[in-house]
Order: sequence, then C-alpha cells, then structure tokens
Amino acid sequence: MVFSFGVNDTTGEGSAVRVQLERSIENLRAILTSARPRYPVLFVGPPPVAGSEQNGRIEDLGAAFVVVCGELDVPYLAVFPALVASPVWMREVIAGDGSHPAAAGYAEFASLVGSWSTWQA
Repeated sequence: MVFSFGVNDTTGEGSAVRVQLERSIENLRAILTSARPRYPVLFVGPPPVAGSEQNGRIEDLGAAFVVVCGELDVPYLAVFPALVASPVWMREVIAGDGSHPAAAGYAEFASLVGSWSTWQA
C-alpha cells in the first residue's frame, strides 16, 4: 500500500493552515499504524507547489513525516527536493492551478518513484 498526502494540510486559510502540523503527524501515525500489520506499506513524501510560503510548510511537514516513518519502519521517498529543483515540475505547476502539473510533471514524479530501489523491490 502506497501513501502520499499532506500538501492540502499545508494550505493557508486566512491566518492559519488547513491542518496543524501536529495533527498531520498524528493522522500519519494513525494511518500507518493501522495499515502496517495488514499490508506492505510505503510512503511517498509531499511534492512542492507554486507558492514559496506553502513550500516551506510542505518541506517542514516532509521532515516530520520522515521521522514518523523511521519510527514505524515505513520506507519514505522524499520527492520534494528533486521536484522543487525540477524546471519541468515547477513550470507546469505554476502554469496550472498552482498545485498540479501537466503530464510531463507527473512523468517526473513517476520517474522518481519508479527509480526508487524500495519501489523496485
């Protein structure tokens, strides 16, 4: 079972964020704790969006998720660093709705997952 979530949690709503970091971490822990006994589990970290302020929150969330996945022995693929540095991903996210790229951006994302040794295993 492959999980990947968290970007929407970091969306700004007025002066707050949609889901506080601590709550996102609690949700991740609950989901993984429930799934692990039943399925092989992997986690793909949250990708960047067009906004630099939100990207800071996404990066922080990803760092927290790495810790939880490590504690629960769930393999974690950090896609944020590669995608935020990818001209293709960022150009397509900016040209779209600010969060979702077109096909070439998703191909970049898929390539990261596909080349992950844990995914291949």
